[in-house]
Amino acid sequence: MDAFHAVAAVAGLAVGFAVAYMLVAQSKKSKASIEAARILAEATAASEKTISQSRADAAKVKEDAEKQVREERNELRQYENRLTKKEDVIDKRADDLQRREQSVDGRSKNVDRKESEIAAKERDINKIV
Repeated sequence: MDAFHAVAAVAGLAVGFAVAYMLVAQSKKSKASIEAARILAEATAASEKTISQSRADAAKVKEDAEKQVREERNELRQYENRLTKKEDVIDKRADDLQRREQSVDGRSKNVDRKESEIAAKERDINKIV
């Protein structure tokens, strides 16, 4: 029976080694699975953080651009208002100048008429004298 026990012992050892090997392999596989899940969770968290930060950055860029557009529009409105005021001043000056020209023309015609009257009266006086 010693041979039987020896064979049984060897077979038991072989089965024990096989079971131990399978348990170690299963443990390694389980650890690898856990590590993979952890890495995946970290990567997911990092990507979500990056996406969130990118959205925040994009919102800031958009807000800054909109603010700049508002400021530029405001500057353009102010510039247009200044131009409109200058145009109004120029139009007023042109109207004043036109009125002055008309007044000068009227006075000039009046002076010409009076000169003609004086010349006619001088002729009449010269005829009488």
